[in-house]
Amino acid sequence: MSATLISPQAFCYPHKTRDSIIYFGDYCRSRRNIPGDFSRKIIELKWGMEEAIEFFLSILCAAPLPRAPIAIVPSHRSDRLITGLSRLARRYAATTEITDATTCLERFESIPKMAYGGHRDERMHFESLRVINPSLIKDQDVLLLDDVVSSGCSLRAGKALLLAAGARSVQPVALARTLLNFEHPCG
Repeated sequence: MSATLISPQAFCYPHKTRDSIIYFGDYCRSRRNIPGDFSRKIIELKWGMEEAIEFFLSILCAAPLPRAPIAIVPSHRSDRLITGLSRLARRYAATTEITDATTCLERFESIPKMAYGGHRDERMHFESLRVINPSLIKDQDVLLLDDVVSSGCSLRAGKALLLAAGARSVQPVALARTLLNFEHPCG
């Protein structure tokens, strides 16, 4: 278990990308092995570690997010239904008493992992995602949660699919934004 060197309260004030995706901190691949670093917390969430789930739950609960059903961008693997992200979103829904819509988007066909060189285009997501349980989001404003946003393709595709299935609006939310080396030296 890693030592907590950062406080979740430091990340409760969200930022927005150019295309209005809310995010709370920056993810640097080069910092993912530093205990207590925000990037390390993202990795620990991906591994499903309870401490990381609690860390990000604190951030989400304190952030000024709309009270709306929460859906998630599914894993790149179609057989991975329970992830750290899905556990976090379900706990957030239970804690804030909002609708758990984490089963609305389904990855029915696995795609290459984006972090390992998979193509970053929306078409791939449109061809591998579908909406199930649309009654959970019909005529509702929806939060769509992902762990990390890089290009935004998976969040944009998920948003489009949820809107087509009847959501009134969809606010994409990522826990972190990937920093590329030319944007900021990650150290």
